[in-house]
Amino acid sequence: MPLPRNSAYTRGLLIGLSQPGLEVLSMFKAVRRTVKQLTHNEQTPWESHSLTEDIYFNGSGTGVTVGTAPVIITDNTENLFWQIVTQENNLSFYQKYINRYPYGIYSQQAKASIQS
Repeated sequence: MPLPRNSAYTRGLLIGLSQPGLEVLSMFKAVRRTVKQLTHNEQTPWESHSLTEDIYFNGSGTGVTVGTAPVIITDNTENLFWQIVTQENNLSFYQKYINRYPYGIYSQQAKASIQS
């Protein structure tokens, strides 16, 4: 099997950034869990922050004030997410794709990969 193109941290970050309404510190916790899973607990990412506002990279959460203007990343995230899923070729990643994009471009392929 060829090596993945991105590091475990980059893969976790791309997955986290694709989730709408996820506050940045919650996203970093999800990235940490993904990295630990991908590296079999051999790597644990750390972050340091002094945030005073909730920040959302992919849309804001319901009823949450987000400083002055949230940063929204929307271009090409589904394709990047799918690229990671296919590189990993892991049932849980296919399921995460379906959960995030139930009617996505690759949803039929993901469902077929789970069933096979």
